[in-house]
Order: sequence, then C-alpha cells, then structure tokens
Amino acid sequence: MTIKELYTDAIEYNEPSLILLLDFLLKEKKVLTLNDSTEKLHFYLRLYLRPDFKNKMNDHLKAYKEKREGINDGNISK
Repeated sequence: MTIKELYTDAIEYNEPSLILLLDFLLKEKKVLTLNDSTEKLHFYLRLYLRPDFKNKMNDHLKAYKEKREGINDGNISK
C-alpha cells in the first residue's frame, strides 16, 4: 500500500488524526512522498513514537495543526 492510498482511505473514513500525521510527515518534515510504501511510514512511526519522544511528537503535531488551521483560516500571511 502506498501513502497516497492510505491518505485517501483516511479521508474516506474520516480519520483526522491520521490525516494530520501524514500531512506533518509529507509537508512539514518532508520525509515521505505520496508514492512511498507504508513501510517507510512504519519506520518513521517507530522513530517518532518511541516512548522517550512520544510527548514531544504530540507537541509537534499540535503546533502543526494550529499552524495548518491558521493557514486555512487565512490568519497567516505568506
């Protein structure tokens, strides 16, 4: 399965947390592409969701969500 297929499924099944995580890794960190296999995603999940980094990752995702929502609301100028 590709990241694109997973992303499409996440949208279809209304999985906002997965969409946020994929957006973060695709757009913010730029460590994935839509053509990558989900195996590459598993590598980054093991890296970013280690017990010693999990809270920090949650902070990164929260900040990214706020940034993304600000952009969508037009509050951040380019």
